[in-house]
Amino acid sequence: MIERTIYQIVIGCLLIIVISLILVFGFNLFDYINQGFLGSLFGAAISGLFAVYVFNKGKKQNEKDNTNKIRENFNKSFLLIKKWGNVAQSMIHDCVLIIDSNNFDSIQQFKYGIEECLNRLEKINDDYIPEPVYEPFITLKAVIEQYHAYLSAYISNMDTIRGQQDVQVSFKSDLRRNQLIGPLIANNDNYVIKIKGLIRELEIFHEKINKV
Repeated sequence: MIERTIYQIVIGCLLIIVISLILVFGFNLFDYINQGFLGSLFGAAISGLFAVYVFNKGKKQNEKDNTNKIRENFNKSFLLIKKWGNVAQSMIHDCVLIIDSNNFDSIQQFKYGIEECLNRLEKINDDYIPEPVYEPFITLKAVIEQYHAYLSAYISNMDTIRGQQDVQVSFKSDLRRNQLIGPLIANNDNYVIKIKGLIRELEIFHEKINKV
């Protein structure tokens, strides 16, 4: 904005100089231009105009290139965010049967799946996320991390005895188990809604910057 104002001031000053010269010398201006100082002054004015034009055009091109680079980087990142965010919310949505089964191996695999989603999201370069949607991006990761923390605590509270054909599961603390069931199962819809909402925020921005 400041550069544009300076550009307009320079153009205005140069135009005032040219108009003033025309008013003073009338249509004989070009005869005087070929003579000494006026010729140098006019040449400097034209050179100044051209230099300012070239600078402004180059600046606009750089801004355009930078905008295109930001768009391309975010487009790639958004595909990964949407994919792994949706995988996480789908797994959390279907968690009830897995956790209620008390099947240690299934719950452990469920935890590994959530960890994979988090790892994939963590590998996305933060520099590729534009500032307007950076907060939704880090919030998305934080929501999944919170669910993963509850799940890890739930598994840590489990005692297992492996038999030849199955695994016997008990809990170190029934109170602790009941405390964790709420966030993991009773509130799982809240996690799903939150994740979907954050992905939608990113999607709206993605659609906006890709409009022709």
